[in-house]
Formats: sequence, structure tokens, C-alpha cells
Amino acid sequence: LRFQWLQIMPEIDCEDGAIVRVKFDELYLPFGLGEERAAVCVRIGHNQQMTKAVHHRPLHKNPQHAHQELVFEIEQVVNLMLPPGSKPEGKVLELSVVNPKGKTLGTYSLNLSDVDEAPCKTKAWPRQARMRFMLAQGPSQKGLLASAGISAEVVVSWLGLELVTNQEAMGDFVLHRMESPLSVTSAALSRRWGHGCYDARLRQPPADSLDWVNKMFEKMWPKVMNLIRATIENPDGRVNQKLQAKMPYRILKRIRFSRFILGWRSPKFELIKIGDAPARLGQEGMQGVELHLRFKLGTRSSKAAKRSDIELSTGIFDTKLGFKSFEISGDLVVRLEPLLEEMPVVGGVVVCCLNRPRVDVQFSGLAAQFVERGMEGSLRGLIDWGISSCLVMPNVMGFPIGEEEQGVHGALLRHPHLAGVLRVTVLRAKVWHRDGGVFGGFLRRLCCSSRMFGCSSRVQLRVTVGDEPHFFEDVLVAHTRHAWRSSAITPAGSLQGDEEDTDEDDEESQWAGEDVEEEASTWDFLVYDERQHLEIELVDRCGLESVVAQASPMVCDNSIVDFASKPIELRSVQTNNRRQREGRVSLRCQRLDAKHGSRGHDEWSMVRVRVDELFVPADLLLPEEGFEETHMVLGLGAWLIAKIGTAERVTPMAKYYVSSGEESSGAQPPLTKSVSELLSAPSVQLELEMEWLMYVPVKRSCLEKEVLNLELHSKTQGHIGSASVPLAEALKRPNLKLAYGGQTKMLQIPGPRDLNSEVNVAFSIMGLEPARV
Repeated sequence: LRFQWLQIMPEIDCEDGAIVRVKFDELYLPFGLGEERAAVCVRIGHNQQMTKAVHHRPLHKNPQHAHQELVFEIEQVVNLMLPPGSKPEGKVLELSVVNPKGKTLGTYSLNLSDVDEAPCKTKAWPRQARMRFMLAQGPSQKGLLASAGISAEVVVSWLGLELVTNQEAMGDFVLHRMESPLSVTSAALSRRWGHGCYDARLRQPPADSLDWVNKMFEKMWPKVMNLIRATIENPDGRVNQKLQAKMPYRILKRIRFSRFILGWRSPKFELIKIGDAPARLGQEGMQGVELHLRFKLGTRSSKAAKRSDIELSTGIFDTKLGFKSFEISGDLVVRLEPLLEEMPVVGGVVVCCLNRPRVDVQFSGLAAQFVERGMEGSLRGLIDWGISSCLVMPNVMGFPIGEEEQGVHGALLRHPHLAGVLRVTVLRAKVWHRDGGVFGGFLRRLCCSSRMFGCSSRVQLRVTVGDEPHFFEDVLVAHTRHAWRSSAITPAGSLQGDEEDTDEDDEESQWAGEDVEEEASTWDFLVYDERQHLEIELVDRCGLESVVAQASPMVCDNSIVDFASKPIELRSVQTNNRRQREGRVSLRCQRLDAKHGSRGHDEWSMVRVRVDELFVPADLLLPEEGFEETHMVLGLGAWLIAKIGTAERVTPMAKYYVSSGEESSGAQPPLTKSVSELLSAPSVQLELEMEWLMYVPVKRSCLEKEVLNLELHSKTQGHIGSASVPLAEALKRPNLKLAYGGQTKMLQIPGPRDLNSEVNVAFSIMGLEPARV
């Protein structure tokens, strides 16, 4: 045998051969053809290959017309080899869409000379200008489907092949070996074949090592960094929305991240443990795998840099605050779930943090340092909360891999399973706090006494689980000249250990209070994993919230009930004085398990609302005062608010990005249209993928008479419709579950101008039962 190495030469004609590369993405067939599976046959002369036959995507809505399109995800690359001396002139690439029985549905012929003359010898038919096939049906069928036809997203490339010597090929292998830290050179092969021989065997890292993950993530990091940057810099993103919601000063309500680059160094992961993922209801036998990783990520701006990698826009005369350094660290959970008994085996990937990661920032510039010190470091806390609260449960990143008919639901992947409720009651609090010096006390009193800052003088107890903080406003600490005193004590008796307070503590603190109703000091927190932490903090709410003292986090498992009536120390958060006690608090914690299909025996129940697809008329999404460039960049959007009585939950905004309409082939993408098309057909239904879960509390005694209200809001027009469903309807159904969509009609949401929206939604009753300890 004789072996020769042929190197692929893009954009160059070679005498040693060529490759015609055909990349398929999505294939679109009219519903009227009645085909469930389809494939594409590629042929040049007698050389032909065929893609795999795939099934169309699941239908979220029954087609009303024969020309409505079904989407087939081909997603395959076909390479056709051509012999030496082949030229594109006179050669034709024939594409045929066939069904599993071999029947031809449509054809397309392409002269390869057109590909050779195209830029980079590549001709593409993207989503906005798809390749149109000629129908192979009869005349009557052609007339019926002429408005839709068969189309596909295709890229065709001409690649040359050039013969290289064995010495040149071996040199490339040696270079690859030197660049790859995982490859090794076999001494035995080197002695036999000479130095520079490439051995494909790999070093086996230790069983608990994540070197291979870190190496793989280094290659992925530039793409991941751009994704993170686009997400955080988005003015409508959750991080910027949280920053603006927490900002008390009206003049700074437009604060947001205008620049966010985390640097080119990828994060490093350390493996903590591997275990089973929590079981999900309805997915018995499909329990996944869970990896716990420790990560650290950050960036630091050099002194020579003219601009910081991370900038915070204040919204005042284009003023920006630069960051000297930014670092985020914590524990990451990666779940591979559910596990299937068919391809692709792993149904999806879920990434989240069980508890809030730590965010450390240092500002740069004189102005930024003045702002930071003037606000007593509370701007750091605002940024810490804005970023870390978006990464902690229930905020997860879910990526479905399998199909819905396999039991993989995007809404379940993007929202964790509710484990239960943690009921926290503040029994008693004792707090003392110093002024922090002459300047610090004067600045606080100046800010708190001025109405222009829009703040009040108060320090409150804050308890947080996940991204849900709650201020116990009845445990209020009012400012005095020398101390802070608690103004509320529940009738739970004295704290243990009060008699051990020193005389110095008695001189620096004052203890006063009055009885408070127990119900006013109780709050229910949603718990999605018993490994989540309960955080207890003393927060100064004058202006920007500033943490004064905090307790050690407690795990929300069965051991948390042992803290009942025991004093919990609140220590100072100052780095140089963390041993200093700032107060004590006594809590009573009760765990309640959530039971599906049951009313429960507790006073409260939960209504679980699962939202999938949302269909909104274009006229309700478009702005009333004219379409602007910002709408093209940031997209249109809508969200839902679920209300039961005074309790409400909100979904994230589902976006719809309008097509630029620059392509003129006449082929229209399935989910995006241009502005002119939307204006010409204002009643056309636009699909928005929401896929979200909400849990709304309701009193068990009010289940028969309460009503679930769904309010639909548009980004450009505000409130655009509402619908109501009595909870009594769900109580009549099996498992206390009522669904709209799928096999039944979707829920109609009447809107203005006689335009109705539709939503695929299901809600069920979940009872609460005391957990077994």
C-alpha cells in the first residue's frame, strides 16, 4: 500500500482533488404534504450520500392551514469527494428531499460554478433567505402549496485538496503534539521510527482531577465570555433590573452595567463531589447525575489600560464608574437530567448555584472611590446582590437536549422542583450598633434627615433564602445618638445567655420593646433544595441598603429546627472587627413539605403555575408611537403576572426579535418577521417561548372561592390583557391539575381592539404538610 496525505485548502483550486461540503440545518415542509419524517439526498454525478431521516419538531399548536410549515432538524454535514483534476465548471449538485419510503418530495439543482464564484467559495442560504425546492407533486398539489413550498437552511462550500510530503505531514503532527498537553511521545515508538513520532495515547489524569474540564473550558471561554457580556449588558436583563429596583435614589434609577468583560482567563473548577440529582415528580426512574464544583472567576484592569473592563453607567451625563477588579467565587452545581433509555441518554443540562456566590469589587478612579466611601461601601452590596441573586436558586440555566415527547420539558429544566416551605418566625431580637465615628454618624444622620434622598432612618432584620429576601419590619431599630435599640420583642421569654452580657455591652446598648403579634413576625420561604442556606443579616436601609452585621449561614435541612429559641449571634461585617457582636436574634423554623395533588393540612397551600408557549398578536407587541432602532436591537417582549388575592408572581420577559428584512428571496423564517410584515398583518400571532414555573400561595380555606388571575403585559404597551380561572375548576380534576394547551384548547387572554392572546399553561394545587424530622 501507499499512503499519501492531502491537505484541505479552503478558497483555493487544487489539481489533487476537491471536496464539496454541504451543511444542512433546518428543513421546512408544508403541513399539507402529510410527512412525519424526511431526509435529503445529495448527488454529484454517480457520487451520492444521504442525510439521516429525522422527525419534525413537536407541534405546540395544531396547524390551521395546509401551507403551515413543519420544522425538521437535519443538522448534518455531507462531504462529497471529487477525483484529481476536478473543476467546478460543468458540474451540478443535485439535492432531493425524500421520505423514508424513498419518494421524492422536492428537488433543487445548483451549478458548482456559482459556488466557485461566490466569496470564499461558499454559498449560503440562511434562515432569512432559505433554499427553495421545486415540488415533485401533481399540479393541484403544487397550487395548494405554492405559498409555502419546501425550503431549507443550507451552506455549500468548495474545498481544494493539495498533496503534501510525508515530512511536511509529520511536521504538522509534531507541532500538534507540542501544543497538546495531553499527548505524549512513546519512547519505544521513537526508537523504532525516529524522534518526532506522534503517539495518540493520552495521559490519564487522576480520578478526581478536572484538568480535562478546565482545558476544554479554555477553548470555550471566548464564546462563553461574549454570552455573559451580552446578558449582563442587556438593559432589559435581570441583573440591571435588580440593580435599578434596589436603587433608592431617583436620580440613579437608570444605573446599569454598560460594559462587562471578564477577561480572557477562563475560570478554574475544582471537583467537590458527584451524586444523584434530586428526583422530579413524574420522572420516576429518570433521576440524573449531579456534580458539585468550586469555581473562581475575575478580572483586574491594568494601570496602563485606558478603559476599565467593567463599567457601571450612572445615567447622569454619561458618567461611568470604572472597576479596578472584579471577582466572583462560589460552588456550582451541574446536573445532567433526566436520564433517558434512548438517544441522547442525557435529556438536558442544568447549571445553578445552591447558594449565593461571593462577589468582590474594587472601584477605580477618584470619583468612584468618593462615591463608594460616601455610601459607606453599600454600592458594593448592591452589585453583589444584583449579580449573585441572579445565579442562585430558583434562577437556573436549563438547556434541553432531548425532545418533549421523551419527557424533557424546558419549563422543568429552567426552574427547580419545589421541595417545600421554610416557615421562619422571629421570636426576639436584641441589637446594638455604634455610629462609626464622628464623620460616619454625621453623614448617616444627614442622609436620613433629608427627604431629597428618598430614604428613612431605620435598621431592620433581613432573612434570605435563595433570591427571596424578607425584612421583618416589626423588628425595627431606630437611630439614636449613641446606640441603636430594638423596638419590638415577641412574648417568647428571655434569650438564653442574657445574664452573661458584660457591663460594657450593657453600657453600649439599650434593651426596650413591646409585645408583637406572632403572625406579623412570620414569613414562608420557598425551598428548592435542603442544602440551601438561611441568611440572617442586620441591614441599614437608609439610602442604599448596607449590611451592618450577619450571622453564620444555616442549612435548610432538618437540623434547622433545633435553633428554636436559641440565641443566634450577629457579628460585625467589618473586616477589622468581625469578632464584635452587634446583636442577637432568636428564631423558630418549621419545615413544610409540598405534596402534589393534595390540599394538605397546613393553613396554607400552593398553586403551581407552569407556562410554556405564549402567542401574542403583533399589534399588541409593536410600539404605538413608531418602531425605533432600539426595538430592533433589544427586541419586543411580554411577560405574565399570576395573582391570587394579594399574592403575585412574575415571569421573566419573553423576547421577540424582529427581522431586518434585508434579504429579498421571498422565503420567510418561521418565528421572526420584518417590521413591514408585522405592520401589514397586525393580527398575526407571534410565538414567544416563556417556559417558566411560578408558585403562588393561597389559604387552604379559600381554595374553593379564590381565582387565579393572569395579566399579560407588553414591553411597549403595558397591560394588554387578562384572564381568570377559578381554582375550584382544578379541585374537580384528577390530581387537582388543570391544563390548557397540548391536547386541549389553549387559554384565551382577551385584549384591546378585539385581539386575543393565547397561552399554553397548566396549574395544580399543592398542599403543605409538616416535614418528618
